[in-house]
This record gives sequence, C-alpha cells and structure tokens, in this order.
Amino acid sequence: MKKSMRRKMKMSTRLMVLYTGLTILLLAAVASFYYGYNEASIYEESVANLSQIADSTMLQIDSSLTVMEQTTVDVLADREFMLAWEANLREQTDTNTAVIRSVMTNAYKNKSNIRRVAAFDAKGNYYCTGVVDFSREDLLKKIEYIQSNYQFNIQNTRVFKGPEKDFWDKDAEGTVISEIKPIKDSNANILGYIEVQQNVFYLDRICNLQMNGYPLKVIVFMEDNDVFYKNFSDEPEGYPETIAEMTSEYSKIRETKDSIICTVSSNYYQGRAVFILEKSSLRQLIWNVIKGMVALVLVLFALTFLFVVIVTRRIFNPINSLLQHMSRQDLTNFNGKLEITPKDYETEILASTYETMMQRLRDAIDRQEKLKMVQTKTLFSILQSEISPHFLYNTLGSIANMCQEGQGEAAAEACYDLSDILRYSSDYKSAEVSIQEEIRNLHAYLSLMKTRYRQRLEYEITADEDTFFFLIPKLTLQPLVENGIKYSLMEKETVVIQVFVVMVGPELILEVKDNGCGISEESLEIIRQRLDEIQDAEAFEKISNQIQIGGMGLSGTLIRLSIFFGEDFSWQVTRTNDEDGTTIMIKINTEHNR
Repeated sequence: MKKSMRRKMKMSTRLMVLYTGLTILLLAAVASFYYGYNEASIYEESVANLSQIADSTMLQIDSSLTVMEQTTVDVLADREFMLAWEANLREQTDTNTAVIRSVMTNAYKNKSNIRRVAAFDAKGNYYCTGVVDFSREDLLKKIEYIQSNYQFNIQNTRVFKGPEKDFWDKDAEGTVISEIKPIKDSNANILGYIEVQQNVFYLDRICNLQMNGYPLKVIVFMEDNDVFYKNFSDEPEGYPETIAEMTSEYSKIRETKDSIICTVSSNYYQGRAVFILEKSSLRQLIWNVIKGMVALVLVLFALTFLFVVIVTRRIFNPINSLLQHMSRQDLTNFNGKLEITPKDYETEILASTYETMMQRLRDAIDRQEKLKMVQTKTLFSILQSEISPHFLYNTLGSIANMCQEGQGEAAAEACYDLSDILRYSSDYKSAEVSIQEEIRNLHAYLSLMKTRYRQRLEYEITADEDTFFFLIPKLTLQPLVENGIKYSLMEKETVVIQVFVVMVGPELILEVKDNGCGISEESLEIIRQRLDEIQDAEAFEKISNQIQIGGMGLSGTLIRLSIFFGEDFSWQVTRTNDEDGTTIMIKINTEHNR
C-alpha cells in the first residue's frame, strides 16, 4: 500500500509538472501573438473608433447650431414680431417695442444654452435681451461690416460666427458663437438683422474629446473654408489653412505622415468638422500592449510556480484534519474549505464522500433559498401589476367627468398628463426607478389633479438633490398622494398635499402629508397585520388575494417597500397631524442601498 501511495504521489507530481510546462508554453504563445500584434490592426480599430466619434460629435455640433437656428426661426416666424418690427421702422412706439422684446425673450427662455437674442436695423436701432454695454458707433460699424461682407440679398440666408467677445456687453467674461440672419419682408427686402448668441463653452464640452487617452484635435469649417471653431491653439502657422485645403474635397478618412484625419460634413449646414488623431498615440498604444503582456506573463508564471510548489504539496491532509473539520460544521457554517492530505485509499474515499454529502446539502439549501426568492419576487410582481389598473380606473373617470362638464381644454391637458403617466407606469423594463424619475412622474400626476380640482387642490413637493439617484420601487409616491387627495376631498373644501424627500444622516425620508380627516386606528391595525403576515411564506396566497385592483394605496405600497428593502425599511403613520390630516413617513437606511 505504501508503495502504491508513493507511486500515486509521484504521479500527482508528474501531472502538476506537466501542467506547469503546458502553462508556460501557452503563456509564451500568447505573449508571442500579442507581441506580433501589428500596427495595421490597431490602425483599423482606431480608424473605426475615430469615425464613430466624429459622426457622433458632428450630430452634437449640428444640434447646438440648430438651437440657435430654431431661435431665429421662432422669432422671424412670429407674425406679431414682424408687424411690430415694420411698424417701428416707420415710427417707434413703446407698445411695438414691448412686443418685439416679448417675442425675443419667449423664443429662448426654454433654451438653456442660448446666451442672448438681439435684433437691429440699418439705422442702429436695436432690441437686445440681457445686459448691454456698447456704443452706437460700434453698432453702426458692425452693420456696415455685415452689409459689406455678407451678401444676404444674393445667397446667404444665415452666417455663423466663431468664438469672439460678446459685442453687446464688452465687459462680459468668456466668448460666444453667434448666428446672424437678415429680417426680410414679404418682398425679400432686408429690414434689419437678428443675432442669436451661444456661450462657446457648450462647443468646448462637445469637442473635448480623447481617444486612447490622447486628445483629439477638432476644427469646424463653414462655407468658404472659414474656421468657425477649433479646440486647440498651439498649432503651427498656416495649419488650419492646410487642413482646410486638404479636406475641401470630401473623403472621410485621410492619412498624413503624423496623423489620421477624419472629415464629417454637417447634415444641415454648409460646414464640416475635421477630427485629427496623432499617430504617436497609436505607437504608444502598441507599446502599452507589449508592456501589459510582459507583466501578465510574469505574474502568471509566478502564480503557476507557486501553485506547483505549494498547492501540490498541501492537497491532502491526515485523517484527523478531516474529523476536526467535520466537528466544526453545522447548518449555519458548512462552507469551510476541506484541507486534508489522504495518504491511503480509505481516507481518500472518506474525504470524497464527505465532500459529496456537503455539496448535496449546499445544493439543497441553495434550492430552498432560490425558491424563497422566486416566491418573494412573484408577490412583488403581483403587487406591482396592481398599480397601473388602479390609477387608470380613477383617472379615466375624472377625465370623463370633465368632458361631461364641458371642460374641453382641461380634459385635453389632463389627457396629455395621463399620457405621460401611463408611459411611465407601462414601462416594464424595470420595477425600480430613481427618485428623480418618481418625482417627475408625481409632478405630472399632481398637474393632472390640479387641472381637475383647480382651487380645491394645492400641493408642494420638496426634494433634496442628494436623494435623486437612489432607487425605489416604481410608483411609490403616487399611490400615497392619490390616497391623501381622495380622502381629503371628502372632508375639506381645499386640499393641501405636501411631499418631502430628504436625507437625514444615513436615512432616506419620504413623507406625504395631507389636511384630510386622518386615519383610523382600525385601518392602521389592518395595515400592520398585512405587513406581519407577508413575512410568512404560507400567507402568500392569502395576501395576494386580499390586495385587489383599487386597493393598493397605503398598505400595498408599504408591502412593496418591505419586500424591496427588507430590514432597511421602516414606516410611521401620524393619524392626526397639525393640519388634522394624515402624515405618512417612510424611512430607508441607505447604507446598504446605494
């Protein structure tokens, strides 16, 4: 037997030596392959990535320019603006001036990246939003320059001007890009000009590009090869002109001795963007790959050596190690690693049988845990699916009432809000959403309720921005608010709903407060019983049958939160608050839910 075991141990050693040799050969082959990874393959991948980056960035540049274009269109397409403008050309009045300024302000008030809108005529009369600080003489020079350099009567419909100081406010910090477009009457006569400005840092952010850890150079050319924008300044003399001439005839990819150049034309304007990748970054990438492979080979070789020296010598333990190991095991701790060295056939069989038994026990417990998880998730899904029908029935009834009462416009607005809410609640890709998304949906819901009840409903939503990215079950707040509105309307002429979402230490606090009639102790006791029963697997069918469509409200929401957050969730209901209504406070420990 001893000779047999000696032969057995020697065979194990031989197998491990063979494994080590094969591992070294494999590592050498892999290292050789990556060492031979030629520049052409990296070049092709880099060209493909550069092309994708260029296409995506050009779309963003087009979008940025289109915001300015849309602003000018909104102004010039406004009939009141044109009538007031033509009237002011004949004789300026405060009324017409107010109309002009109002239209200009409305055109960009919802466009956050527009800096200002200005309109002016050939005589130097102007209308401008924002702070102004310039002389009339400078404006007349500007008009003369425009008339001399841009043939708006012949071909140009617009002109985009690259980064420069804000003409309308000399002391303003930073630079702007702008679009200038003529104001024409129905006979195509030029009556003046409109200028829309945008802070240049929006383009800076779009064009702040890197590839392989190296910056990409970007140049945007407009018609006549005028440089509209570039994200670098340390170029050799005449460099932009050289690039403009090289890319004047369209070819998406060009290559020079030192760089790869990708050209993408604008989809909407007479311009193109040129993206320049220095080849030195590709050479550095190849060198980084080689260094990485050398380091990986050394690490793997060291690990293999340690495996041979240590693991093969400690793979078996004496029989007493097995007994000690078995004595330490119970249902709460049976995952310890079995470290014994079988020195005979019986010990090896015993160790193998023990491992098989433990594995079967682990598998059985895993199956039990999975069964419990599936059961919990099933209940969660049932509760989640109850919400959409519950809200839909109530809301459609409200819209029907408005239609019957002749409130057509209010009903239409309610339909739009309902559309947003249904789009939100019918997205089944995920049962959990961020608090920011939940609050956005709550705004839509309360807007819908405000349209219906008007002065009978007042609401306030206060939310810390620090809470926006925490995840909660979808439609957590809306059922609580809906409950508050429903029961408060029965008792109060004016219903006040307050929603607070704040962080207090590690706890996320969700609070919904109304001024209704409060909640009875009997109702609270029913809710407590449901939450207690849900912890019992045998109560699954009972609870799922009790909570039907139209019964979600407070208890259903608390059950979903209890399933979702487990022990990190707690709740508190104030039956009669300072407004005689109900306050529902939900606390979630965020230390394990970030």
